[in-house]
This record gives sequence, structure tokens and C-alpha cells, in this order.
Amino acid sequence: MYLSRPTEVRPLSVGFVLLHRFTLLPFAAFVDCLRLAADEGIAAASCAATGPS
Repeated sequence: MYLSRPTEVRPLSVGFVLLHRFTLLPFAAFVDCLRLAADEGIAAASCAATGPS
């Protein structure tokens, strides 16, 4: 069984609530994870668009 691809991709919206005495290290680590995931998503989309080599 093959799953169909979504026809519309909606942008991800993320909000942050930083509390008093919250250090920036966990926040920076989370933002870095989001950035890496976005980079992998772009790379996967470009590979899918060009087809196999």
C-alpha cells in the first residue's frame, strides 16, 4: 500500500515562552534542533524533486 503525498505544505509556526531564570542554553539547543530538522527536510525535498542519481 502506498501513501499519497500531501498536496499542500503549511509552514510550521512555533512560539516560545521564556520564564524568569530560564537559561538560554536549553533554548539554543532546541532552536538548533529545529534548524537541523529544517535543513534535512529541504535536502530530502530537493533529492525527491531531482529523482535518483
